Amino acid sequence: MVLNVPATLMPPSSRKADPERGFRGVMSGALILQAITVLLGLPVASTDHPLAFWEIAALLLLAAAMVGACAFVSKPWMLKVIVALQVVHIACWFIYPALGIMGIIFGVAWWTLIYFRNEYRQRLADGVLPSQIRDAAEAAAAADQHGEDGEGAGSASLAEKN
Repeated sequence: MVLNVPATLMPPSSRKADPERGFRGVMSGALILQAITVLLGLPVASTDHPLAFWEIAALLLLAAAMVGACAFVSKPWMLKVIVALQVVHIACWFIYPALGIMGIIFGVAWWTLIYFRNEYRQRLADGVLPSQIRDAAEAAAAADQHGEDGEGAGSASLAEKN
């Protein structure tokens, strides 16, 4: 009897390696931190003047959308959602300028995160990551040890024939 168990429920040793898994965690963490700053902006924004209902609703909805977006960071369309959330966060400048400034700061942080992700993917495709170089060196050493280069075990069998 074979059970179809999702990869997320498998023990880590039997799960297929996913090098971008850690980056998805960083993305979720950044979204949570951004949601916290939006929520902390509520009392700050209300110091100058009482916030209208739509302003409070917009900030609460933005924070909820950021928290909810954490569930979808592995989806290919998520980058567009994150950019849209950044635009909305920057547009909160009209509610209170400090919120817009925080949106710009988080926009720079997201730009940096996406740059690092793209750089990682490019290096992965080029095969120049340290782990790839180490694995290639280990494979070459194993090939030399096992005689896959025409020497070793192949030479011994050739000597036995003569």
